Amino acid sequence: MELQQRLVPTVRLDLRPLLIQAVRLLPLSQIELRQHLLQEYLQNPALEVQSDEEGPSLDELAAPQAPPEGEPSTGDDDEWLSQVLDETRFELPSPIEEREPAEEDWIWERRIESPRTLLDHLRWQIAMAPVDETTRSVMYFLAEFINPSGYIEETEEELAGLAGVSVEAIYRARQHLLRLDPVGVGARTLRECLMVQLEALGQTDTDAYRILQEAWDEFVQKRWDDLVRRLGLSREALRAALEVIYHLDPRPAQAYTVHQLLYVHPDVIVREQDGEYVVELSRAVVPRVTISRRYLRLLRDRQNLSPEERQYIRERILAARRLLRTLNYCESTLLRIARHIVQHQRAFLEQGLSGLKPLSLRDVARALSLHESTVSRAVQHKYMQTPRGTFELRFFFQRRVSTQSAAQEVSATTVKYRIRELIQSESPQEPLTDEALARLLRFEGIQISRRAVTKYRLEMSIPSARQRRRMQTA
Repeated sequence: MELQQRLVPTVRLDLRPLLIQAVRLLPLSQIELRQHLLQEYLQNPALEVQSDEEGPSLDELAAPQAPPEGEPSTGDDDEWLSQVLDETRFELPSPIEEREPAEEDWIWERRIESPRTLLDHLRWQIAMAPVDETTRSVMYFLAEFINPSGYIEETEEELAGLAGVSVEAIYRARQHLLRLDPVGVGARTLRECLMVQLEALGQTDTDAYRILQEAWDEFVQKRWDDLVRRLGLSREALRAALEVIYHLDPRPAQAYTVHQLLYVHPDVIVREQDGEYVVELSRAVVPRVTISRRYLRLLRDRQNLSPEERQYIRERILAARRLLRTLNYCESTLLRIARHIVQHQRAFLEQGLSGLKPLSLRDVARALSLHESTVSRAVQHKYMQTPRGTFELRFFFQRRVSTQSAAQEVSATTVKYRIRELIQSESPQEPLTDEALARLLRFEGIQISRRAVTKYRLEMSIPSARQRRRMQTA
């Protein structure tokens, strides 16, 4: 038998643990992040909660030490340990006092213990799925991107770039993921989610499936006459098909979402100082964590530890190091986004709602060289405390309304604020109609239609001109 060397192309998935961890941690609020860190602290003995008490510095721990007698030093572990020490100075500096444990401290485990999550449920099924190992790895990867409603917001091209695999591999893995329990999880659109559920029920030859497949626009817009004509259905058949569709689950992950009452804690604090706005991250809730110094010392102990014990300590320190690096990334990303928001919305901080400017996730992503989905995750469930009050970060992302001047930028919230001002100053005997409001706004340079004014007025729960006149004369 002749031995030959050949190049065989294979697909290998790099799951990038830091990326996966960042995807998990970016959307967490301060209270949720605190719970996550406490859980990590309980699971990883190489992590410790830092106290205010002074102790040996990291520089002291990193100082070279003489190896035990009779054992030559290879230098590998010392070099690796020094690198770990250099890269683990990332701390969340809000210390928890070191004190005698109170009774409430002993129920930490019960506090952070949570029901089985959707991710746990999916991982359990993926491990037993009849697929090849590459597809299984991609399925694990995709499961990390499922939002609380059960959808994946990123496109298959974006996911392929993040995972380092082909778009076909992403598509193939997502098709398997869609058919796990709950059926439809991992869909990109509501239409896809509902169609997969009907396919799982074996109802691909039904009127309900035809409606989703062939008349989706008519269904969404409730144009029943157009739908009936397009598909040739009777009214009774349409009613029966809609009954089937309305019993499907549009949010397949909702059953695994734990709804709990969380107090709002500002994640970002904005202070005015000498005419400028200083942006800082809040340090009130999240504990300061670092790598256990005791474990770092143990790693140097070649004489009293077995190779298995050294390997275990090494793995725990690496896991702690990854966590601290991810925390540093999430913290710096949030701070960059918050500073950009404050710089862009300075007029709001000085003038109020009338100064609120339009801003989109894409604008921030381009300005900071980030992906749009990264910005979206970073501002999720985050709050900013400003001199004008505490606002959710998403409040500062406003739709743009067209104006006569390209230099003038007006947000939808500013337009609503102006509509409310005009209505408050109107004559009670002759209230302004929506058409009159639209004319006044156009005179001010805001290009808006009567229909848009009606929409904004209804969103603010303001009665129509006729209703306001009746209220005044009643």
